[in-house]
Amino acid sequence: MNALEINTPKQRLWFVDNLKCLLIVLVVVGHCIQYHIEDFDHNIVFRYIYSFHMPLFIFISGFVSYKRNPQLGSIKKRACQLLLPFVCWSMLAMTMSGNWSMSWLVKPDTSLWFLWVLFWIGTLHVCMIRPIQKFKYGEEIVMAIASVLLLGVLLVSKLSFGFHLVAWYFPFYCMGYVTKKYWDKVY
Repeated sequence: MNALEINTPKQRLWFVDNLKCLLIVLVVVGHCIQYHIEDFDHNIVFRYIYSFHMPLFIFISGFVSYKRNPQLGSIKKRACQLLLPFVCWSMLAMTMSGNWSMSWLVKPDTSLWFLWVLFWIGTLHVCMIRPIQKFKYGEEIVMAIASVLLLGVLLVSKLSFGFHLVAWYFPFYCMGYVTKKYWDKVY
């Protein structure tokens, strides 16, 4: 890699931004249905939106998170980006509701759960990938094994602290990460 390549800005993938925009609109539509239709779970539009929007968001997160050499220092950065807003929002919600039970920590899906889940998925991924990156294809194998193990744990146990969501969404993150890894070779 020469000095020119180091200073060249990454080419923006506009379809990713457009896809995120579409997904945000679908989330808003889904929440409108959820809060305005009493039997929302049987609404076909709601069910369709909720069948794919969060797995696709997590896939995109994996896609845009791809780095050739993920660093352990990125965990601290992601904590500031993801955990800090999650905790601040949860504290604000506690203050506004007067409920000081801290249930949001045991069951984070009552708050901005996706921030919590993305932090733990990213942390798990970096801690898992760093030691095996010297192998050419070891990364994909380890991610596949971890995904199967996490889904197995999800099937046989009741996980608290939102880790059932981490187990469920981890494979989608890994698929996005691997897709981006090979993106330039395909396109």
